[in-house]
Amino acid sequence: MRGSPQPDRLVRRLLDQHQWSGAPEELVVRLCEELLEEAGVRVPVDVRMLASFRGISAITAVDQVEAGCIFCAGERLLVHIRGSDSLERQRFTICHEILHTFFPGFREELRTRTDTTVGNFDRSQLEEYLCDLGAAELLLPGEPFLGALPAQPRIDDVIELAAVFAASLEATAVRVVNLTAVPMALVVLEPAWKLTQQRELARQATQPALAGLEVGPPPKKLRVRWAYGPQMATIPKHKSVDDLSPLADVLERGGVDYRGATGLTGGTFQVSARHLPYHREGEPVDRVLVLLRDPTGIA
Repeated sequence: MRGSPQPDRLVRRLLDQHQWSGAPEELVVRLCEELLEEAGVRVPVDVRMLASFRGISAITAVDQVEAGCIFCAGERLLVHIRGSDSLERQRFTICHEILHTFFPGFREELRTRTDTTVGNFDRSQLEEYLCDLGAAELLLPGEPFLGALPAQPRIDDVIELAAVFAASLEATAVRVVNLTAVPMALVVLEPAWKLTQQRELARQATQPALAGLEVGPPPKKLRVRWAYGPQMATIPKHKSVDDLSPLADVLERGGVDYRGATGLTGGTFQVSARHLPYHREGEPVDRVLVLLRDPTGIA
């Protein structure tokens, strides 16, 4: 997770436009800070007002598969967001679409941007990653957020901060990771089969067993859906939790806080995890949010 991803073509144009020689993340933070200062926002941030400052004429919640899209209709710049999403997720999506307007040529080239998902903070897709990063900056402004952030945050603090700033839990947790003085990581876990099991189950679905010889699917394990921690070692996607760690019991217990191993990566961490189920595409998901903190760090 360490290091900054290499700029792609559009990001390079953004850096060149601002004559910026530093990391693209630093430029995005500066642009967001300037927008927040120009708009004079207060917490919770009025994201629709921010959008108007970037020339967005209208934001409409519609019945669509994609989380959001931004496009030109004649002289007007419009944003559509997924109507079935929660208010917090819609607010993050709006901020994500606002960030697309900072990239050169968006209006002049009549560019359309459709985002199937947002908030994954996937560093392999640099423009989308920067838009996610900027969305968190706009939704959770640094000064008031730092003022409310404990020195050694736990998931319970993330839940409280998300309510204050009207933000999603994931976006709030990423902001905590970025602003806490000691190295931290956010890990999102869900029950899942490992990839080889998924492939075998897909094969069995096309080649049914003989009557009486059917074999049921193996039990799912808590696995990494995605993780974010720029100052921590990489936590692989699909990695499972160690069965012997307290983290393995989080679904039954509702939450765990301990110092020890997780099985997700080597080493010992201060672990704070909560079972926070939600709905994705109308289906219930047993989501677990985990904060890992370097126990040797000093805040």
